[in-house]
Amino acid sequence: MQEQEQNISQEDINNLNELVKEYIDDRRKQIIINDNDIRYVAKSKNYDEIESYFKNNINPDFNINDFVVEEYSPLGDVVIDTTDTGNNVIQLPLNMLDIRYYVGEYRSSYGYHVTAIHGYAKLIDYLDEWNNDIHLDNIKFPTISDEELNKKQQLIIRKIRLQAIILYVKF
Repeated sequence: MQEQEQNISQEDINNLNELVKEYIDDRRKQIIINDNDIRYVAKSKNYDEIESYFKNNINPDFNINDFVVEEYSPLGDVVIDTTDTGNNVIQLPLNMLDIRYYVGEYRSSYGYHVTAIHGYAKLIDYLDEWNNDIHLDNIKFPTISDEELNKKQQLIIRKIRLQAIILYVKF
């Protein structure tokens, strides 16, 4: 699939800024990107410009490969058929990137949320704070056999059922 350049008028840029205002939340730590320098083509998985922005403006050690990126659009997909090239280009008016740090296979609460509007990253939300103890070497995993775990689960299920019966009898 070829990427298609999109010409955005000054009116479009003004509208983009208005749309960004809808996602501003004074209770959250956010960065507004006022220019159209950070391009992101929806579903392309090309995070080079976003990674570069993070390295230059947030954390010089940022590496997108340390994170898992999940992408969605609350407005749904809009497919534009480009008749001059015969290719379909997916252009989402509003695209969200959830960028989460993972410790092994476990998702942490640390990361970022990037809002892209009409193909440009416009807003970055910080998700939680970095914890220096978040490294896999510092995590102590419980040593429990599947049999022991199953017994504990069954005990918990029995206690919940017993509490439900006691509550039922009281009413």
